[in-house]
Amino acid sequence: MDLTLVGPSRWHRLTRRATSTLGAVGASALIAIGSFVPALQQCAPPSPQQQVVDIANQRRADRGLPALRVHSALSLAAQNHSVDQARMNRMSHTGSDGSDPGTRIARTGYRAWGWGENVGAGQPSASHVMSAWMNSPGHRDNILNGSFKEIGVGLAYSAGGTPYWTMVLASQ
Repeated sequence: MDLTLVGPSRWHRLTRRATSTLGAVGASALIAIGSFVPALQQCAPPSPQQQVVDIANQRRADRGLPALRVHSALSLAAQNHSVDQARMNRMSHTGSDGSDPGTRIARTGYRAWGWGENVGAGQPSASHVMSAWMNSPGHRDNILNGSFKEIGVGLAYSAGGTPYWTMVLASQ
């Protein structure tokens, strides 16, 4: 059982069940292991999406720009587009339904007055995709655009294992 995925309410039920079925020794062992769960969760590395956000914010800080805040609606738009690209096995700013980034952002309920989108395919890690974007003038301009305040990042893999990345930047 992966203890890092057990939430507090489920953990309580598991502990109660262990007490009644395993006896005091088994329950004590579960409780002892459970006391390490928060520490294990804190030690987990950030997701690749969060790593992209962190690197983007470092590049912005290097130039005196404020950090971007992760917004759940932008993350949803980015993730949905990455999944779509992976399913199509094609990198594009146009979705399989003909949508553009503005349409995909609006579908989430986010009311953007300005937006930008970076897409990538094949880069195996957050540092690789950020390096590719920072070495491309248009992508770099999106990342360093001071009018953007919020960000969402998506990552999905094609059936063949190719990673598809999407970064959505916007302001309301």
